[in-house]
Amino acid sequence: MRVIRSAGHGWLGLCLLAAARLSRAAEPAALHQQRALSVDGASRAAWAALRACRARDYSVPVAVVDRGGNPQALLRDRLAGAHTPQGALRKAGTAASFRQSTAELAGLLEDKRIPAIDDIRELLEFGE
Repeated sequence: MRVIRSAGHGWLGLCLLAAARLSRAAEPAALHQQRALSVDGASRAAWAALRACRARDYSVPVAVVDRGGNPQALLRDRLAGAHTPQGALRKAGTAASFRQSTAELAGLLEDKRIPAIDDIRELLEFGE
């Protein structure tokens, strides 16, 4: 931007220059950056969860998904049912979609603080 100076109006040019700089600073970024868990990190988290469940004598599947609900790691303990990995993926995807645990989501549904979500096919609402 070019600053035009005239007698007695130099302050106007400075104000215009300042406004131009502020308007550029207020523009939203063209790209959004976010941190993401690596596949190695997802694998380590899944194994840690599986070990914790084994320590409590639970034989379960464990799923880790990214922010979009896409699977990053999936483990099924040897005695977990064949149908359970899909449920683990749905549960993890639900938690990612709502940005809270499914136990917290179940509490919100029970208290009627959010509308029922029964008709959304890919969601799995309840559990810890």
